[in-house]
Amino acid sequence: MLALLFTAFLFPASAVQQSPAADFFKRGNDYFSKGDYAHAIEAYTTSIRLDPSSARTFYARGIAYHQNHDDDRAIGDYTDAIRLEPGYADAFRERAFAYEDKDDYEHAIQDHTQAIRLNPADVTLVYNRAFDYERTGQYQLAIADFDGILRRFPKAADAYRSRGRVGLYSGHFPEAQLDLSRAVELNPSGAYNVIWLYIARSKGAAGAEDELAKNAAKLNLTKWPGPVIELFLGKSTPETVLRAASDKDPLKNTAQECEANFYIAENQTLHGQRSAAMQGFRTVSESCPKNYFFYVPAAKAELANKP
Repeated sequence: MLALLFTAFLFPASAVQQSPAADFFKRGNDYFSKGDYAHAIEAYTTSIRLDPSSARTFYARGIAYHQNHDDDRAIGDYTDAIRLEPGYADAFRERAFAYEDKDDYEHAIQDHTQAIRLNPADVTLVYNRAFDYERTGQYQLAIADFDGILRRFPKAADAYRSRGRVGLYSGHFPEAQLDLSRAVELNPSGAYNVIWLYIARSKGAAGAEDELAKNAAKLNLTKWPGPVIELFLGKSTPETVLRAASDKDPLKNTAQECEANFYIAENQTLHGQRSAAMQGFRTVSESCPKNYFFYVPAAKAELANKP
C-alpha cells in the first residue's frame, strides 16, 4: 500500500501559472525526483510563501514531508490542500497513508472513504480501506468492501484471496475455503493463493496436503515463497525457510523474514506446537513492518484464538 506513485504529483510547470512561485515549485519537483526531500521542502515552502493559494503545492510539500518521515507536517499540508480544494481526492488518499503511519486507522478510514466518494472508479482506494478495516478488527466491513470489488471485478483473484484471508480469521471457514479455492482457480500460478488455501483447508478439511501437493506441482518452488510450501509439505525445516527468506535487499529481506516467521508459526499450529507458534505470532505482530498488512492482523487474530 505504500508502493505509491509518489512522482504522480510532479506536475509540469504549466500546471502552475508561470511566476516566481511556479519556478520554486519546479525546483521542488527537481529536488524531489532526486530524493532530496529536505531541499524539496525548502523550495515548496518558498513557493507557498509566494502563492499560498496553490493546493497542489501544499500537496507536493505534504508528500515530501511524508517521504521525510514527518507525518504530522504531511497531514497539515494535506489538510491545507483539502481546505483550498475540497474535492482533492489524492490529498485525502495521501493523508490517509500518513494517518496509517501513525497507527491512526480510524482517521485513515475516514479519508479513504472521502477519496472513494470523490473518485469511485479507483478500486485501489477500496482495497486500502478494506485493509484498514482488517487492521482494526472490523472484519465484516472489510469483507463488505471486498464484496463490492468482486461485484465489479468477478475474476479478481487477489480480491478472493483477501476476502478469504479475512473470512478465515473472523471464523467464516467454509466461505474462506470457497474464496481461496476460487483464487487458486483464477490464478493457479499464484503461490500465495496456494498457501492460503492450504492454511484454510488445514483448519477444517481433510486432504489438505494432497491438494497442496497437486497445486504446488504447477509452481517453481525454488523461488520465494516456494520454500514455505515445501515446509508445509514436510520437505523442509523452519531453519531452511528462514535462510531462503534472506535477501541482500534490506526491504525485501525484512518482508520475507516477516512472511517466513508467520508461515512457520502457522505450520507449528497445524502440528500442535502451540507454544512455539504463539511465540512466532508474537514476533510477527511486534517486528513486522506496520504496512505489511497481510500478516500483522492475521498474527494478532491467531494470538487471540483460544486453544
